[in-house]
Amino acid sequence: MGLASSTLGTLAALTNFGLLGINAGFTRAVELESYNPSAFSVFGQILILVWGVAFYVAGKTNAAPAMWGVFAAEKFCYTAAWVHWLMADETAVHHATDMATKAIDAGDFLAAAPPLLCLTFGAVDAIYLFLFTLKALESPVDAAAEAKRRN
Repeated sequence: MGLASSTLGTLAALTNFGLLGINAGFTRAVELESYNPSAFSVFGQILILVWGVAFYVAGKTNAAPAMWGVFAAEKFCYTAAWVHWLMADETAVHHATDMATKAIDAGDFLAAAPPLLCLTFGAVDAIYLFLFTLKALESPVDAAAEAKRRN
């Protein structure tokens, strides 16, 4: 048996809610959007938080394996979008890298956070894609046993 649903859901939710630190409670949301508008529009940032709530609720309610499959599909989309951005938008990648480097050199880690997120989010999403897929492949019997053990 793998990671408990409650643990996985909580970790994924906390990861998504880390966005609030990166965009400084939406005060830097437009700046984050400027690096990768297809993944991080202001609306997209709101949806990232909504997905975080969904991950948390799924973990706490011991969601069916199929739900974790839906989450794996969501993470596949974000991972694919990241890979596409890295490969297709060389100018944006160089700009994000330059801005992150300048901010770190200046000691301004809050300013470094948005470009660093754009440069790394797909790797994190790929990890969750793997974990969600494992959870989706659990048999219903395993999922029921986990729920019973938690109660």
